[in-house]
This record gives sequence, C-alpha cells and structure tokens, in this order.
Amino acid sequence: MKIKKLVRSQRLFLVVLSLWVVQKGFNFFEPWVYAFFDESNTNQSLRSSTPRFLLQIVIETLRFLLSFLIVYAIYLYNKFLSNINNSNYFSLDNSKYLAQSGYVLIGYSISIYIFGVVGLKEHVFNVGIVVFIGIILISFSKIFLAAFKQKQENELTI
Repeated sequence: MKIKKLVRSQRLFLVVLSLWVVQKGFNFFEPWVYAFFDESNTNQSLRSSTPRFLLQIVIETLRFLLSFLIVYAIYLYNKFLSNINNSNYFSLDNSKYLAQSGYVLIGYSISIYIFGVVGLKEHVFNVGIVVFIGIILISFSKIFLAAFKQKQENELTI
C-alpha cells in the first residue's frame, strides 16, 4: 500500500514538472514569436538589436521543441511507474522504459550543449545534472533487466 501512495505522489510531481518544463520553454520562446509576427514598434527593438534574427528564431524554436524531449522522458518514466503501481516490478517493459528515458535525457543534454556552442546561453536544466540522471536511469534499466532475467530463470526451474 505504501508503494501505491509513493507512486501516486511521484506521478503527480511528474505532471507538475511536465507543465513547468513546457511553461518555462514557452517563456523563452514567447518574445521571439511576438517579435517575428508583430510589426509594431514595441517588438522592433528585439528585431533590430539581434543580429541574424531569423537564425535566432530557428534556434529558439528548436529549443522550445527540445523541451518536449524532457516531457517525453517524463512520460516514459510515468509508464514505468504505472507498471510498478500494477505490481509488475520486474518486466522487460520496465527496463525498456527506464533505458529509453535515460537515452532521451542524454540526447536532450547533447542537443542543449550543441546549442550552447552556437550561442544559446540559457536553458531549463543544468546539462550535467540531466546527463547524470540519464546515466542513473540507464543503470537502473540494466538492474531491472538482470532482475527480469533472474525472474524468468526462477520461473523455469519451478
């Protein structure tokens, strides 16, 4: 019963985190959208003060879309939690969800690092922490895979 409460609270936290990530990504993206579509004098300063304005719009759009990689990783982790909530602890799906979530987080970090080289200064999360979390998730996926294989072996011997 305690696991179900823990899983429920983690899932609630993940929903809030997903909404926060999308909102934070949109906050970075919003001024650029207004500057691109609005011809008034209020947004002309952003256009005139930014060299290569269209390239910057493309970079900001990609950064906004990259925030959905974090949401996808959270979705995969949520599927893992759903299996745990259903008492399906050691399954191949759990290992797959954790590994995919870890690889998505590492892909996000690599993409943000590349954008940092291009000139993107701010991002939602610290790249090092996201890589660390991705590596932890991949490590746990290997542990769950080994436990799944052990479970299968035990079922065959009985």
